[in-house]
Amino acid sequence: MAVIWYGQYSAEVKALIKLLKTGFLDSKDLDITKLINAATLNKMDHYLLSKMKDTNTIGSSKAKALFETELHLTNNISSLLQKIIPSLSELPWMTMKSFLSYPQVDPDLDIVCIDQSNFTEYKNRLASCGYKIKPEFSKRSHWREPFKQHLYPDNFTPNDKTIPYIHLHKKFSWNGMTFFNSTDLWNKKKNIALQQGHKISIPGPTEEILITAAHAIYENKYISLGDFIHCNNLCKNNTIHTQDLLEKAQQWGWKNGFVLFWDIFTSFLQDNAITLNVSACQESTPNSMRLNRRLPLTLPYLLCQNCVLLKMIHDWRQNSWPLRCHNLLTITLFDPVLRYRYLKRMRRYSQ
Repeated sequence: MAVIWYGQYSAEVKALIKLLKTGFLDSKDLDITKLINAATLNKMDHYLLSKMKDTNTIGSSKAKALFETELHLTNNISSLLQKIIPSLSELPWMTMKSFLSYPQVDPDLDIVCIDQSNFTEYKNRLASCGYKIKPEFSKRSHWREPFKQHLYPDNFTPNDKTIPYIHLHKKFSWNGMTFFNSTDLWNKKKNIALQQGHKISIPGPTEEILITAAHAIYENKYISLGDFIHCNNLCKNNTIHTQDLLEKAQQWGWKNGFVLFWDIFTSFLQDNAITLNVSACQESTPNSMRLNRRLPLTLPYLLCQNCVLLKMIHDWRQNSWPLRCHNLLTITLFDPVLRYRYLKRMRRYSQ
């Protein structure tokens, strides 16, 4: 696909891109509040604040307060992991989207159950650690995500950004559609060391890229600067074969979604003179696409919905996705409307 970029990156996003390319933060003429907002929306707030702390430029009270909040959150996530790792010791599980290739911290810890037949046992053990389903916070999320449950501690409040919570996944899925084989990802997992001698499993680099692509296209409907940087770091630090990525996505019926993500990803790197550490995709979507240089990058509605419908048809033919009426309505109607309304509000927040 020929990606045609138009418009200009905001001054704040330009500063973030320069920071990533050179390691130098030039915030002299910038509004710090707008810079932090742009970093937060692009999943780079922790990285930005760490750099500001290291260079003694974290002068504003908002920046200092946010840095302290994220520091508390990081410590609380560490404490949570020290608690749940022994509890889940006999069960195979791994995290996804929680340990990235650059400094970033999120309050939600995504845990995937590899042994799907023991899903209830996972929930019971996490409940013994104080994390349970709370309907007042989950609302109707199970309609949209039948293979994911939200678990919260007793002291959780939405306004307290220092308290982590858990997204417990039965499968590697979004919107009721499965994108990977859990056993395959488990066999190619990577173990990382934590404090007190504990280890935790995360997906391998190839699988991390695929998870980022699927999550962006099929759930978020946008791509952040952090997504671009995470994928580029994985390509730079590992041997990644584009054809391998394409074949894995094709196997699970979402080749079109991966090709869309990869075309945008490689075009973004070229647009910003960032070294491309992996080959372009041999396949490409046939039509050109105009994209505004406003990050996070909102993806065109029709392109995303086309990818979703093709994935649904594939799953239906493979008899791997039961067509429930409420799932069908949420995926084709309610979710796109709510998601793009959220993206509209997010764009206003970034201005």
